[in-house]
Amino acid sequence: MSLLTLVTLVFSVVVLIAASIALILNPKLFLLIFKNLRRNALRTSLTSIAIVVFAIMVSMIWAVVSFLDKTMEDQSQDIKLIVTERWQLPSQMPMTYADYLNPKHPSFLPELKGLVGDDDYMTWSFYGGTTDSKMDMSKLTLESMVFMFAMNPDHIKSMMEDLQDIPDEQVAKMKADRRNVLFGKGRLEMMKMKPGDTFKLYSLNYKGIDLEFRIVGELPGKRYDLMGIMNADYFNE
Repeated sequence: MSLLTLVTLVFSVVVLIAASIALILNPKLFLLIFKNLRRNALRTSLTSIAIVVFAIMVSMIWAVVSFLDKTMEDQSQDIKLIVTERWQLPSQMPMTYADYLNPKHPSFLPELKGLVGDDDYMTWSFYGGTTDSKMDMSKLTLESMVFMFAMNPDHIKSMMEDLQDIPDEQVAKMKADRRNVLFGKGRLEMMKMKPGDTFKLYSLNYKGIDLEFRIVGELPGKRYDLMGIMNADYFNE
């Protein structure tokens, strides 16, 4: 059980216990509170939606932070350096900066020659959305929300921890068709989908960038259980 889940559980139990005590000790006060909530349905609804949206945002941010924390753990034989933008959230640098690390690009930094190879770097972007076409923020659920890393398929096996054993044919499928994606087992179960299924994602963090996908494989292990990986070329086109 994660720290966020534990804190949420404890907070929910405390609220339920407090409400139960108020109902037992002072039922008239509890009834008055309930009547006040009903008296202005619009205000109550807006407040409830705001709480739900805030909880979803905290959950998504926590998921990103937790993943990055695991990714940045020092490995005795394979230490990676992650570069982020300091003054904005999410902390993503302009894509043109990636050209400085690409040995095949004319902008490749001469100081890195001999130090950085084709498989020694990668870039990623974050793409999140919902499978709910109505985009009803009050009805968003963990089952309908999808979070993916947009990256070059060629860098998955060489740069992503615990993904060295992904079949080459799955990477080839992602390159052959930009719509093809990979998902963790837990995410597939929550979406009630399997490899071969198609779906459309309505973006939450990039308004208007709604994309169609086809699942072509499953990410191994627990680290990426609820995550997905998409082709960055599809995201950037």
